Amino acid sequence: MSLSNFLRVEKQEDGRSVSYILHTVPPKFAIEVDPDYDPEGKPGIHFIKSLRLTNSWRGDYHRCFSLLNRAESFFRQSAGQGNPGARHASGGAGNGPR
Repeated sequence: MSLSNFLRVEKQEDGRSVSYILHTVPPKFAIEVDPDYDPEGKPGIHFIKSLRLTNSWRGDYHRCFSLLNRAESFFRQSAGQGNPGARHASGGAGNGPR
């Protein structure tokens, strides 16, 4: 499993940047990563705000959970490299994913 199976999507909501990390191959899932802001309003550490995955009749959710560390690692690497492969979605014309 390589980090190339992940995609980072950036979105601006109410003046704040929200990141989504998508796992693009089975098992497919998405995490929403939100920054924790310090008292001065600067983003600090990031935390996983939500996890979205498909319903499984087999109960094999452990397959997604075992990939969460890799998703976090991908987020940290992409944040440190100027967000390569990130898609920016701000709601404006021409700025959203196609």
